[in-house]
Amino acid sequence: MPLVIRTACPTLKISQFSGVVPFAGLLLVMLAATLWATVGVAVGMMDNQGLGADALGFIRTLIGAGVLLAAAFATGAAPRGLRLPLRPLLVFGIGAAIFQICLFRAFREVGVTITVTVTVCLPPIILAVVGAVMARRLPCAMVTTALLVAAGGVAAILLPVSGTDLLRPVNAEGWALMLTASFAFAAVAASARRLSGAVAPLFGTGLGLAICAVLLAAHALIQGDLALSQIATLDEADLAILLYLGLFATGGAYLAFATGIRLCRSSTSGLVASMIEPAIAAALAATLLGEFLRPMELVGCLAVIAAMVLIWRAESRPATSAAQE
Repeated sequence: MPLVIRTACPTLKISQFSGVVPFAGLLLVMLAATLWATVGVAVGMMDNQGLGADALGFIRTLIGAGVLLAAAFATGAAPRGLRLPLRPLLVFGIGAAIFQICLFRAFREVGVTITVTVTVCLPPIILAVVGAVMARRLPCAMVTTALLVAAGGVAAILLPVSGTDLLRPVNAEGWALMLTASFAFAAVAASARRLSGAVAPLFGTGLGLAICAVLLAAHALIQGDLALSQIATLDEADLAILLYLGLFATGGAYLAFATGIRLCRSSTSGLVASMIEPAIAAALAATLLGEFLRPMELVGCLAVIAAMVLIWRAESRPATSAAQE
């Protein structure tokens, strides 16, 4: 059968939910984004220097997974049978582990604000392109414009600081980490939507985070960064931050995200709702860490966010108007 190419934006029908439910889904995704926006700043506020990024990621994920699974069993949300959606569960766990490993390293390489902006704004674009390929359709004009705007935003971030330099030195490792994290989070978003449709979000998210915690522990062991004895050296403030990261910024955030993205019209539109995260992260980083963007970096970040607005508008249009392009 020949390949049929149409120029239309992919849309998903919602047959059993009213218009209020997608809005509630967007609010939940925005809540998750708000909580995630505090991760980089919270880590930056910790005084402890002995607890490495790998160990920190493992501990906070373990706390989040443990609390969610305990709540799932206590409330009866855990299924009685052993039939589980293994594929989305594994994709969720593996993707979340890759995302966290790359994210924390990118924080050190390129800073909190740029890392958050890129890893939040690229996944919706990735899913939009993948959706167009899977549906054998070219992206509509609005999505194509969004892709060009996002590419221009990335280029703006890389522009020279002054006219004397042809190009400001590019942190290749930092960008590789951000791109890997972006693809991993796109996979997490798609799998979370399927996972929440098969099992209760409380149980599915907890189990997915448990898989993520196991993988993070294995990675930390390989890297020699699983010195859990360092927890005993944490002061009360650091312990409070660690508990916050596990309970709210990990467990609570992933639960809100998995529940919310299931109620959104599509994984792409759900991810776009998380575009508030860069703004919150930038405000917190500037206020608490003294980390400010250069003018062109700010322009680039705003351009990528603008691209996300275009994607959101494209996703929210009726299928009939999209098909007319």
